[in-house]
Amino acid sequence: MFRKGPVEMFSYINRKFKGIGTASIIISFFVSLYYAIILAWSVSYFLKSFIYPLPWSTNTDNNSILNIGNFTNSNTTISNEGFVNINYFPKQVLGISEGISNMGGLNYELVFCLIITYILIYYCISEGIKTSSKVVYFTAPAPIVLLLVLFFR
Repeated sequence: MFRKGPVEMFSYINRKFKGIGTASIIISFFVSLYYAIILAWSVSYFLKSFIYPLPWSTNTDNNSILNIGNFTNSNTTISNEGFVNINYFPKQVLGISEGISNMGGLNYELVFCLIITYILIYYCISEGIKTSSKVVYFTAPAPIVLLLVLFFR
């Protein structure tokens, strides 16, 4: 009785409600596309984190926070040498162009990361609940462990 999709479940309430079930499927599809792209950004940063020095730690743009210099107050001087390049994500990762007249090209690095993301998503859901529960064993405590490591570091 309960093994129905959203379209069939809403049609049990009223036949006119099939559109609500269809809309929920379409919205879920677009939300999953959106989050897959965010995961692809994470995969890109993960892969680039093995490069020394880190690509986002160097200054390649004149508008970066690294070029501002030192701030002098009456009591203290604050140096911003420890900051990262704030333009790395929009310029290097996303490849944002100067304007709408210059659309730019396809970012093959992000396409590769998106393919890796879809392969990982497929692997996580292909076996059903068995594989998903194994993934949760890692993904649930991982943020807490990483925060503790960063806190005590």
